[in-house]
Amino acid sequence: MTVRQQPQLVRLPDGRQLAFAWYGPPQGVPCIVLSGMPGSRLAPAWAFPDTLLAERGVRLLGIDRPGYGASDPNPQMTALGVGEDLGVLCAALGLERLTGRDLGRRPFRPGVCGPLAPAGGRAAAVQPHEPLGVARDPRRHEPPQPPLLHPGPPRAGAQPGGVLAVGKTALAGLRGDRERLLARLSKGLPPPDREVLAEVAADPGRWQRFLDDTAEAFRQSGAGVRGDLAVASRPWGFELGEVSVPTWLWHGTADEDVPVAAARRMAQAIPGCQATFTDEGHLMGLRHAGEAVEAIRAATGA
Repeated sequence: MTVRQQPQLVRLPDGRQLAFAWYGPPQGVPCIVLSGMPGSRLAPAWAFPDTLLAERGVRLLGIDRPGYGASDPNPQMTALGVGEDLGVLCAALGLERLTGRDLGRRPFRPGVCGPLAPAGGRAAAVQPHEPLGVARDPRRHEPPQPPLLHPGPPRAGAQPGGVLAVGKTALAGLRGDRERLLARLSKGLPPPDREVLAEVAADPGRWQRFLDDTAEAFRQSGAGVRGDLAVASRPWGFELGEVSVPTWLWHGTADEDVPVAAARRMAQAIPGCQATFTDEGHLMGLRHAGEAVEAIRAATGA
């Protein structure tokens, strides 16, 4: 797997460009990966081993959400707007076009890891890279569509200060000093997350891809983070109870970035949600890549 995936671009109806990159075997089952905050199209390169993708026959489509990497910012971005962008991308790539405006009617199969749940029952305030409420329109007979997967951000957290600190640290002079940078990034993490981050750092190639992903996420000086925070203050526009397709959720009880209680409420609100809670932290998704890939295959019947 290449360390630096050059972006491919698609032009959106409003003139913006959306950047993406493919990972895994060309004939593999496609899955759209929307990374955490911050994150870019390069996230699959370090979050999912290429050998795993090859063995399981899964192909990942990494996305630069608006303001990240090579994708233009969208000052008017909403959670549903992210879905509209994906619909254009799917059509451009020859995947089945998404149907309708309501995200709750889109024929996707979602999987999320460490998601920030909305308050109450309405999807009202959450990071846009957690595309919940993606359901298939029962009035149509369409083949299963590429699942949406959120692999979990590298210590993104829910607070803007923590997010920006990750980017600034990785882009600063410590980037070339792995041990000092690891110590800086590990500071304040719960033990499970420190262990996962150390595992990433122990693999020089994976560590480099992690740093490349973080640097790419801040290519536009935090425009993506600012956009995420703006979206987080707006309503999602649908109810979690409207989700009517298989949905997978993973969350660690030691997660200090996103409260596990919120994830439990989300799992209860989504009909038939297959939730897994472990004693791990926010980075637990990096140890459950195999389960995520199996969920993708199950969602598509592959």
